[in-house]
Parts: sequence; C-alpha cells; structure tokens
Amino acid sequence: MKERIHHYPQQFFSVARFLEVVQHGFASDMHDPKTCTLSMRGTYYRTDLVYRLLREDVLVFDQTMHFDETECNCVAAEEDGDFYLFKYVYEANKPLRLEQGDSDFAISEGFLGICSNFGNHNLWVPAGFDGKMLQILIERSFLEEFVQLDSFRRTSLKNLLFNKSSEILTINFLPQFLKRRLDKLVSLLYLPTDTPFDKLNMLTAVTDLLRNFLGLYVHQEDGDDVGRPADINSILVEIVRHLDNNLHLPFPGMGYLAKYFGISVSTLKRHFSTKYKVTPHGYFRNLQMQEARRLLKKTTIPITEIGYKMGFDSPGNFTRVFKKVYDVSPTFYRKDEM
Repeated sequence: MKERIHHYPQQFFSVARFLEVVQHGFASDMHDPKTCTLSMRGTYYRTDLVYRLLREDVLVFDQTMHFDETECNCVAAEEDGDFYLFKYVYEANKPLRLEQGDSDFAISEGFLGICSNFGNHNLWVPAGFDGKMLQILIERSFLEEFVQLDSFRRTSLKNLLFNKSSEILTINFLPQFLKRRLDKLVSLLYLPTDTPFDKLNMLTAVTDLLRNFLGLYVHQEDGDDVGRPADINSILVEIVRHLDNNLHLPFPGMGYLAKYFGISVSTLKRHFSTKYKVTPHGYFRNLQMQEARRLLKKTTIPITEIGYKMGFDSPGNFTRVFKKVYDVSPTFYRKDEM
C-alpha cells in the first residue's frame, strides 16, 4: 500500500501574526486564551500547544505532536519584518528531516537550531512520530536590546544576524548547561495555571539561553574545530584550549567534551587528571575564578555582571563558588583590594 504524504503549506509568523492566528483562527473548543493552550486534531495528527508572550517581540511555545501519517511542512520565507525562530527537539521517537536548498539532514532528539524569516525550508514529520519541540520566536529588537548583537558582527553568525541570510544554524552536540537552561524554560511554561506567571524569570532564562547558544556556536565555527588529533596528549591540549576560550560559558559537561573531541568519558577523566593533576571541571573552574579575581581587582565592573560574564546563571551561584575557592566573598575581596 502506497504511503500517504500530506503537504502542509505555511509561512513564517512574526510574534504579532502568530498571536493573531492563534487567537482568531481557531474555535473556542480548540483555543483557551486563559491558559494559553491550543489543541489541534486532524484525521492523521494531534498537536497540543502551550505558549507565553513575554514581550511584544518575544514569544515561547512548546508543541507536543503525534502523526499517524507523514506530513511535510512547507515553510515559506517572510520578507516583512526581521525575526528569528529557535527550535529545540527534546523528545523524538523518530528523526525528523529538514530540507533547505541543497541541504538535507536529520533532526534527532537534542537538535538545537535557529533560522531567520528570510529562508524557505521543508520539515518532514514521519508516520508514527511522537515528539516535543520547544520554540522561541524572537524579533530582532529583542536581540538588539538584550544579546549585544554587535559583538557577533565579525563572526560566522554575521550573515544570519545582519545580512538577511536563509541559513539554518545548528549546534552539533548539546552541552549540559544549555540542556539545563532549555529544561528550565519548559518547566516554566508548564507551571500550574493557578501559579502566578513569572514573566521576568522566563525572560531572563530566554536571554541567558540565547547568549550561550550564540556564543557556543561562534566558538564551534570560528576556528575552534579540533580536527580530531590522533594522540591523547594532542587531544588534551585541544581540550584545554577549548576550555580557555570559553570561560564566559558554563562548564559544558564531560559528556559534551568527550563526544566533541572523539574520546570516551573515562579516557578523558583518566588522562586529563594524570596530566594536569585536576579534573576538567576543576581546571575550568580555577581559570574562571582567576579571571573573576582579575576583574574584581582591576576593573569597576559590577559584581553581578562579572558573575554573568563568567557564565553563572545567578549572582548567588557566582558568590558561592568564589567563596569556596578563595574563602572570601567577591564583595569583600574587592574591598580588600581597593
């Protein structure tokens, strides 16, 4: 029996257009504006959507999907406006397939990517698919205000962020710190409806996530590709270089480093500790704290900002780690140095 394939044409939505479609394009039994949920049922699919408008230029939504038959979402470019769509597939029993121009690649669980509204692509959802996808719809105004766009002007992100590129940018391996931030966003979306919605907390989580994603992508693409040297000592040198270059990000996790550099976690732990007399995490944390101490001593940058510069997700975590290493809080250390 020939497989049935459904082609579903759609277009990139701006934040305003997304809200307009959701609020006015569905019957009351499908859309509940109080809980910001949408349930869509067809002959071959079920989709449930939970969304939150954080500002006029940023919207977060989570999609739970089941498909009995294959569907191709044919997404057309939108020349009006300047916005981006961030996708994270965190559950998938089968790989999806993404087509864009001459590119064709599988999207498995853990996929993380961003594209602008200026490109066309086809997203193939196979029959029997069950999965969940977190998406963030961001207007350029949000990135300009919160993510310091100019710092990416001379990087591999310049085409997407400044030249209306149709590229889809992805990260090959998902480090633990990014996964934790993504999981936090999902949990905030699904707080009980009788719980007050903490919009500021979610905005902070989105900003932190985007800064880390863009920063990590730049380091992966702009000369931080290891080339997989053959001997373990060369690999360790490349790992140290990678950690040195990413002090502004949280520690990526042993699993990420092992996969990225093509060795096992046990081999990484054993040889790194033998060569450097400290674990990779300990080495990274020592470097971070040395840089934090230098900034506290030589600059007047606020302590909270220093913590964020060092990749910490809160001032409290930064203070706790600094005090553990130096037996004094950042505040008292700075006072003693003045």
